[in-house]
Amino acid sequence: MDLQNHNQQNDPVALNSSVEVPASPSDSMSPEQHRRLFRRGVLWLGAGVALMGLSFCVNYCLFHAEQSFDIVMYTMTTLGAVCITKGMGDILGF
Repeated sequence: MDLQNHNQQNDPVALNSSVEVPASPSDSMSPEQHRRLFRRGVLWLGAGVALMGLSFCVNYCLFHAEQSFDIVMYTMTTLGAVCITKGMGDILGF
């Protein structure tokens, strides 16, 4: 019995059983703000997909070229991935 009381006293969850989970930021937004954020996310997502597609085209078209296109290809791929991540964050409400 002493062991059970000792464990409950040291357990932070047992001490504070009224832990509140914070609401998501999208719950506090008005529908108009959410719609605007969703549209902006779709635009960012489209820009990211376009950059990734352009990066693929550069890789595909210039593969056998004599000059190096690595910097352009990797820069466009990185920017595309960042845009896609930003767009998904806006769409999901982060």
